[in-house]
Amino acid sequence: MPSSRRAFLKTFLSGTGCFAAAAAFPFAPSEPARPNGDADVHFPQGVASGDPTPDSILLWTRVQRADAPTEHPVPLVVQVSRRHDFGTVLAERALTVTAASDCTARVFVHDLPSDSVLFYRFLAGDGAAASRRGRTRTAPSPDADRPVRFAYASCQAYEAGYYGVYRTLIHEDKEAPPEEKLDFVLHLGDFIYEGLGYGDARSVPPFPSGGQHGEGTPHAKTANDYRHLYRTVAAQHVVAVAV
Repeated sequence: MPSSRRAFLKTFLSGTGCFAAAAAFPFAPSEPARPNGDADVHFPQGVASGDPTPDSILLWTRVQRADAPTEHPVPLVVQVSRRHDFGTVLAERALTVTAASDCTARVFVHDLPSDSVLFYRFLAGDGAAASRRGRTRTAPSPDADRPVRFAYASCQAYEAGYYGVYRTLIHEDKEAPPEEKLDFVLHLGDFIYEGLGYGDARSVPPFPSGGQHGEGTPHAKTANDYRHLYRTVAAQHVVAVAV
């Protein structure tokens, strides 16, 4: 039955009893933009996008320098384009990341065309170092009335599964005809777990603090421990979706 975007979201959210933490992430497989020209700066966790509106999108990345924590501010430029090769740029914005945020960048890019597939990337070192390209899309206008296709993911533990399903999801979407491609991916559950008791804990490097062992398995207990988990999970997402 045809449904407006607003009616779809209202019905879906009211009927999801286990809706713990959700965000509408546009489907964004990424691939190398070009080899890094500056080996001192890289983007080990790749890129991500989320929270789409008809004219904006949230973009994210993390910077690291020479496989070590980055102690000094790192200037970045984020670019958004309709074209995969960035021959023309719709939006460009300069920003700076610091150790206070674990060298992560989270930026809203506004004034974008609605219901559009877009490409984005981060540049460092005067453009010598480039992140992977990401593919995202903005949301339709509030009064749009068109079919919506989405996939959803739920609670995940890297040490229990290694994310092969994400690779399958992306490959199937790449092979799908245009009318059957996904509009977004909705994440319904936990992105990380604070404990490592859901599989082979050896697949996750030890916590920086040593972890807490009151329940027999290591648990995160400091901010650096939680950042360690997010870094590990995000890096493995990059491996899982690599093409």
